[in-house]
Amino acid sequence: MLLGQQTIRNLVLTATMGGLGAQGVKGYGIGKGGLFGHSLVVAQSAQVVSKETNCSIPAEAYTAGLLHDIGKVVLSQYAAN
Repeated sequence: MLLGQQTIRNLVLTATMGGLGAQGVKGYGIGKGGLFGHSLVVAQSAQVVSKETNCSIPAEAYTAGLLHDIGKVVLSQYAAN
C-alpha cells in the first residue's frame, strides 16, 4: 500500500527484464548488461517526460521504454551469423 500498485508493477517488470541480454547482445555489439542499462535509462526518461507533459500514463511510458529494444535479444542470434 505504501509504494503503490504502479511502483510495484514497475519493480517487478524491471527485475524480470534484468536477465535478458545479460550476456551481451553480440549481433549488435552490445556488451554485458548494456542492453538492460540502456533500457532502464530510456524507461526512466520516458516516465519523466510523461509526467512533465501529461501526454500519457507514466507507468505505461516506463513499460514502453523498458521493452523498446526487446527484439534485439532475438534478432541478435541472426545478426551474429
